[in-house]
Amino acid sequence: MIRFIFVLLISFQVSSQSAYSTNLNFTSESKTQKDKEKKVSILENINESTSRFTRNKYSCIIGKSQSDRPIEADDKELQDINFAFAYLDDDNALDLIQGYDKEPKNEFNITEPLDYKVFLSSKKQFSPRIKTLLARKILVQDFNNDGRDDVFFIAAGNHKPPRKGLKNTILISKKIGYDYSTVSGGSRISHGGAAGDFDQDGDVDVIVANGQQKTVQLLINKGNGEFKAKMFIDSWKHDRKDNYYTAEVWDLDEDGHLDIVLGTPELGLSFFWGKPSNADNPKFSSIQRFSPDIFKDRLPLDMAFADFDGDGNVEMAIIDTRIFDKRYRGWGITLVDFNKSRNPKAVPIYDDDPKQNFHWHGWIDACDVDGDGDIDLSSQMMGNNGLKKYPYVGKIEWINNLNNWNQKIINRAELNKLTNKITNHQKQDKNLNQRKEISNKAINRNMSPNKDTSNMNLCKTALLKSGYDWNTKKPQWVQEAQKRGFSVKDCNCNKSKYCS
Repeated sequence: MIRFIFVLLISFQVSSQSAYSTNLNFTSESKTQKDKEKKVSILENINESTSRFTRNKYSCIIGKSQSDRPIEADDKELQDINFAFAYLDDDNALDLIQGYDKEPKNEFNITEPLDYKVFLSSKKQFSPRIKTLLARKILVQDFNNDGRDDVFFIAAGNHKPPRKGLKNTILISKKIGYDYSTVSGGSRISHGGAAGDFDQDGDVDVIVANGQQKTVQLLINKGNGEFKAKMFIDSWKHDRKDNYYTAEVWDLDEDGHLDIVLGTPELGLSFFWGKPSNADNPKFSSIQRFSPDIFKDRLPLDMAFADFDGDGNVEMAIIDTRIFDKRYRGWGITLVDFNKSRNPKAVPIYDDDPKQNFHWHGWIDACDVDGDGDIDLSSQMMGNNGLKKYPYVGKIEWINNLNNWNQKIINRAELNKLTNKITNHQKQDKNLNQRKEISNKAINRNMSPNKDTSNMNLCKTALLKSGYDWNTKKPQWVQEAQKRGFSVKDCNCNKSKYCS
């Protein structure tokens, strides 16, 4: 009997151990499977962690729905380079942040940060104040993992020598509203930068290229939008001609790891290929230079990524400008094809040479602008772009037609005609008409002591919405005013600064 009980206990223990072991194996396999699925998910969406992905997405929204582009974007006091779109409130419409045209001009000798303009689609006032100077790159991503847009300002500081640089800043979301503060890394003359989850730990990190100072920094996200700065390329590692002014990140070779591409005048591009990394410790390959002949007199300005030729692989489109013989002269568009490898090939696809200097543009985005299924290129022209060849341009598109590329210039007046077909602007027109009716009733009853001013403001709003540049000659102003039911007398054009 005792022996039977002993054997029974042994059997029960073995059975229990077997069951426990099986349970462990099941748990281990389940955890491993979940880890694999999570890793696959991360790899598939790694490009979505980049600021480039966000900017491209928002720019394409603006391109297709011009109602999201506020009329203030065409203010000539504002800059055509220093701007970004983001969702800053809860109305599901894009908002605009924009700097000033005078920032990069030495004659103004601005040395202290300025209050950047924030145009909320709701027309409400935004706080806190954003104070920065020459924010050549503004990155939009979710840096604190709360599902809302945050904004990282990469600033060059004062433009007129001696240049002292400036600390970079971040607009970070909180439960209600935003906080605005400086980030680690010191005062730098920062020019280029990009954001992405370099170490695949779920936090969005930042790379900053300090061109003139010949350094490149990595800012590692601690998970809450605070960063730890480390040097990625120190000054002594730069070659004599290395001045990295441009930086972007994308999975170029499509191996599941974000890669870094840096652009420098005259030399072209430098690649750093992403490698498997531990949390808060991203790793990259050593430098791989790429210097095709096309870049020998060019400065790479911006990159966009998409499958432009329909082969299923990613290509990089680059907009550049000439740096010799009338510097900043025009722009070229070049496609760099990786074919899922690390041996890229460059093919120029468009060149616009106006034969005059300081005629250039710094941004490019990949959008299907004509709806034919091919990925085209697009660029929003904001503020005072100073393009003598295209003085009233509102958008430039490069149309991809079976790899034959054509440039399309769209003036701001034409953009606003498209805008008027959009629901949001129809609502604004309705409000405008209501205001006009109220004003006219008041005028008819002689109840308004400032009837000229009232009508002038209504007329000004209508004219600005029409898309005509404020330097346009008077007859076109008059014609547009009459279309909207205003007379020249109503618009008070002889007295108003809004009419030429």
